[in-house]
Amino acid sequence: MAGPLPPLGSRPDVQGLRALAVAVVIFAHAGVGWLAGGYVGVDVFFVVSGFIISALLLREASATGRVRVGDFYARRARRILPAAGLMLVATAMFAASRLPVSRVAQLVEDIRWSALFAANVHFARLGENYMDQGRALSPVQHMWSLAVEEQFYLLWPVTLLVIFAGLAGRRRLVTGVVLAMVWCVSLTWSVVQTAHDPATAYFSSLTRAWELATGALVAVAALQLARLPARAREVLVILGLGAIGYAVLSFDTETPFPSWRAAVPVLGTAAVLAAGTGGTAVASRVLRLGPVRYVGDISYSLYLWHWPVIVLGTYVIGHAPTPPEMALLLVVVVAASVTSYHLVENPVRRQRWPLVRGLRGLVLWPVTLALVLAVCTWSYNYATDAFQARIAKAGKTADSPLATPAHSGHRRASASAPLLDPPIQRLIRTSVRKAAQAAPIPFPLANLDSLKRDIWQTKFDCYSDWDDTTARLCPRGSVGASRHSVVYGDSHAGMWLPPLEMLATRHHVEILPLVKLGCAPFDVVQTKNGGALDCRPFRTWALNQMRRYRPEVIYVSYRSLLEVVPPTGETSEQAWAEGARTSLRQLTRIAPRVVIIGDITGLPYAPADCLTAPNSTMASCTSTTQDVTTTGNTITHDAAESSGARFIDVQDLVCADSRCPLVIGGLVTYHDEGHISRSWSLTLAAELGRRLGLEPGRASQAARERRAAHDHVATS
Repeated sequence: MAGPLPPLGSRPDVQGLRALAVAVVIFAHAGVGWLAGGYVGVDVFFVVSGFIISALLLREASATGRVRVGDFYARRARRILPAAGLMLVATAMFAASRLPVSRVAQLVEDIRWSALFAANVHFARLGENYMDQGRALSPVQHMWSLAVEEQFYLLWPVTLLVIFAGLAGRRRLVTGVVLAMVWCVSLTWSVVQTAHDPATAYFSSLTRAWELATGALVAVAALQLARLPARAREVLVILGLGAIGYAVLSFDTETPFPSWRAAVPVLGTAAVLAAGTGGTAVASRVLRLGPVRYVGDISYSLYLWHWPVIVLGTYVIGHAPTPPEMALLLVVVVAASVTSYHLVENPVRRQRWPLVRGLRGLVLWPVTLALVLAVCTWSYNYATDAFQARIAKAGKTADSPLATPAHSGHRRASASAPLLDPPIQRLIRTSVRKAAQAAPIPFPLANLDSLKRDIWQTKFDCYSDWDDTTARLCPRGSVGASRHSVVYGDSHAGMWLPPLEMLATRHHVEILPLVKLGCAPFDVVQTKNGGALDCRPFRTWALNQMRRYRPEVIYVSYRSLLEVVPPTGETSEQAWAEGARTSLRQLTRIAPRVVIIGDITGLPYAPADCLTAPNSTMASCTSTTQDVTTTGNTITHDAAESSGARFIDVQDLVCADSRCPLVIGGLVTYHDEGHISRSWSLTLAAELGRRLGLEPGRASQAARERRAAHDHVATS
């Protein structure tokens, strides 16, 4: 490598960039709305890390002609493992004592992947990102970015080793060419992947490698950048900080990212780094202030601790933190970070402990991994044992579980399968009374252990997924019967399929499910997580299938006002009403009977999390009806009445007096926040059959209940 590289020395502006990066990340995660784009602070970190690590490696290589890979990994171990290991261990131990067992099991898995520096692979596989939390927020989800860095550094020193060992000259040029190739390929893939699979793109090392390569390219070009005139340095700093500020203030959670948009903060950071190579700029003075530099010094600890404190603190508080509560959580973040930095991170990194000096630092890799994995095992066992002891203490004082066909396995319903007729309303009101008394959860619950599988989709995959426009046609019930019916709608229609299938089998009817996830059966425009969701092709396909199938009845169900995008000048409610009227008129021209099964209220928590929380009671696991459900049902009822369809209210099959208990008669009523469990839906089969007028000899009762349902919706 021709010519000595400029000394890296102390770069106060680098510490200032780190301070800026961690500050915008923390404030964005703390809910500061005007800093919604603060997640780009991670991109700033990537560029800075790529620059610093590459500058150190290149200086070593240019001075000695080789790269000491062992020394590099020992330094990385001292830099990252003690603080990260401490955070992971503390998070696991806290979770064991305070989180629900279901959350502990999830978190232990997350921590294990984090300890292996593969968190980004794990969270991408789950389809998670900071914008779309279908799964409960993980306190260690932020470890994905550290995993990206370590995966890059697993290969980068080895690549430099090969270049310097195999070439006698022009090493810097070859290094730059390799980095440029990585840059181009990774950025291109980032654009492609973000458009097709944004969750994977957000976490992927392949879509982020170009960001670290950007910092590395600045380090490779250090000799040329050191000759920049003072005026050029000033311009670069102003443009660079402006680009970072623009991204923070103008990007938000709906911005497709990383893609090409990440180039704004990435190139901005590169500009500031380039300006400080071989000189200083007046415009970067704020980055070199003492307090700012100190924040940069502890930025790694701040980043490690902020997310678990915010997530776990929010859980302990029990609601979204108010501004004063969030401020208190941030004080905890700072205290934990300062303590971790001065007592653990800095002493180990400065090799003040003889056991980790030199190459002995490599021992931190297996030791930290073993410690974290051992604590994970202990945490899971501790939480599980405590929960099992709680169940044993409840003993036989619990309600007797309802014996429905769901409890003998998820077998297909047959004509001889009994349709149980429990006094549903009495059971619900009993649970509501127990909730008012804050009674304990009546463990054991018949379907709690199988709750993840206790859903209508179990052993049924003939539905249209998010990206599908058609579905496989899989008739159910009495297949081959002369009488036909259809179940049509989104997943809330699907959740009624088990009892409808049972009823169809009993009454010798073939039933055809036409279900698409996320798409209401009405002519409305919808989105998924802020992105477009085109439901029109599926609706057109489904209508054509119904015309060919010629059902005698179409059962329609929906999730109320789900991510509706109204036309300009209209509200979501107005768009829903018009869309429902239009679609129901189409359906009534296809079948002589169209029956709408109204929506049920959703939950503000995951059922398993609530039930397995250390101090849960019937009160804490009883929610209230949601206004959006009542509004959606009222609008849909009116649309049905004007279109010749029939509306069936089923809200009182899960709630009484606006209270919705999660446990009724020894059963968990909900599978997740929005869908009733398959077990509970089968328990409701007889009651649902009466309301639909399917049960023989019950016509007068059904008529009375239809009138009651009509009056309930009309006055709600």
